Amino acid sequence: MAENRNLTPTWVTTAGFGFLTLNSGLAIYSARGDPASVLFVVGSYLALLLLFRCLRAYERAPPGSPKKERARRAVWPLTTLLTAAFSSP
Repeated sequence: MAENRNLTPTWVTTAGFGFLTLNSGLAIYSARGDPASVLFVVGSYLALLLLFRCLRAYERAPPGSPKKERARRAVWPLTTLLTAAFSSP
């Protein structure tokens, strides 16, 4: 049985990223006088984009390939970064 490796983004994925972008833009606008808050929002947004890109690369790579292993290794630091960022006081 052949697996579908195309995995085009669905409208739900596109809408989710649109909402994330809009929400991040509004948060940056609201925090425009606070550089630390702006940096937090921008850093979190970029980390989420990278995380989802790595997860997509992981899903699309054939089993046992080096590409799949590289994507897996990139996911751990990104998830740790986001967990630490959102759990810190």
